[in-house]
Amino acid sequence: MNKDCSMWAKRLSILLALTIGCCGATYAQGMMEYAGVVGIPKPMPKTGGMTNMLNGLYGAPGKATSKAINASSTTTTTAPAANSASVRTTTTTKTKTASKPAKGAMVMSGDLPGQQVEAQRAAVLQITKTADATYKSGIDLKNKGKLEAAEAPLRQSLALRQRYWGDRDKRIPEIQLMLGEISNSRGQDAKAVADLEGALASFSKFDGPGSDNRLKPLLILSDSQAKLGEKVKSYESYSQAYRLATRAKLDAYNPVTLRLNTVKMALGVKKYREAVEMCELATSPTERAKLSQDQLLAVMGDYATALNGMNRTRDANEILAEAEKLRGSAPVAPVTEAPVTPPSSAVPVAPPGAVPVAPSGAPAN
Repeated sequence: MNKDCSMWAKRLSILLALTIGCCGATYAQGMMEYAGVVGIPKPMPKTGGMTNMLNGLYGAPGKATSKAINASSTTTTTAPAANSASVRTTTTTKTKTASKPAKGAMVMSGDLPGQQVEAQRAAVLQITKTADATYKSGIDLKNKGKLEAAEAPLRQSLALRQRYWGDRDKRIPEIQLMLGEISNSRGQDAKAVADLEGALASFSKFDGPGSDNRLKPLLILSDSQAKLGEKVKSYESYSQAYRLATRAKLDAYNPVTLRLNTVKMALGVKKYREAVEMCELATSPTERAKLSQDQLLAVMGDYATALNGMNRTRDANEILAEAEKLRGSAPVAPVTEAPVTPPSSAVPVAPPGAVPVAPSGAPAN
C-alpha cells in the first residue's frame, strides 16, 4: 500500500514539475516578446502604397522622364534545332511608348543603369530650367503690359509644373492667379473663371481654405462671373472675400467697404436675410462710427429695402425715419431693386478705406 502511494506521489510530482516548467517558460517568453526583447523585425510590406510613398518622398519628376528615356529595347534569342544543320532564330522587339503622364517621383540610382541615370538627371534639369525661364519671361511681359504675349510662356510653365511636380510646386496657384488676371483684363471671362477656380483650389491645398491668398482671386472671380451673367455665383464669391477680409483684417482690403458692396450684391440676387444681417452689423454702435454720413445713409436705405423684402414693413419704416432725422429734412428713399453690374475688372491693392472692387451703385468712400 505504501509502495503504491509512493509511486503515485512520484508520478504526480514529475507531472507538476513539467507543467510548471512549461508554463513558466511560456510566461517568460510572452513577457519578453511584449517588452520587445525578443521581438522579430517584420519586413516592410511590398505594396503599391508603400512604393508610391517612398518614391514620392523625393519630389523630382524622374519616373516621368525615365519613360521617355527608355524608348525601346530589343531581345534576340537563338536556339539550335534537332539537327545541327539548321538554326532557328527568334527576335522579339518591345517598344515602350509614353502613356499618360506619370506622377513626378525620384527614381533611385539603383533602379536604372548608369547611363540612364545620367540621362534622367539631365532631363530633369532641363525641365526645371524651362519651367523657370518661361515663368520669368511671362512675368516680365505681364509687368510691361504685354498681356497677350505673357499668357503663352506662363501657360507653358504651368503645364510643366503640373505634369512633373504636381501638388509639390507652390508656384502653381500663383501662375493660375496671374493667368486669371490676364484673361479677366482681356475680357476672356470663361477662361478667367477656369484659371481662378484652379488658383483657389491650389491655394486651399497649400495654405488651407481660410488662407488670405484666396481673397484676391475671389474678387476677380466675382467680377468675371458677373460679366458672364452668373449673379448668384458672383455674389457668393464676393461674400467669401468679404468674410476672409473681416477675419484677416488686411490693410489692403477695407472690410467695411467690402460689406457695403456685398449688401448691394445680396439685394441684387434677393438674399434679403443675409443683407439684413450685414446691415444690422454695419449700423451697430461700434461699426457705425467707421462709416461716413453718406455711407451710413446709403446702408440704411439698403437696410430698409432688405427689410421690405422680408415683409418687415414696420421695421423698414423705422429705419427710414431714423435716416430722415440723420439727414435732415431730405427723405431717404429705399432702394427698390439693387442694380448690380460687374465689379471693376482691376483689383488694385488699395489703401485702407478704398474700394478694391465695387459693384455699380455701391457706396464710395
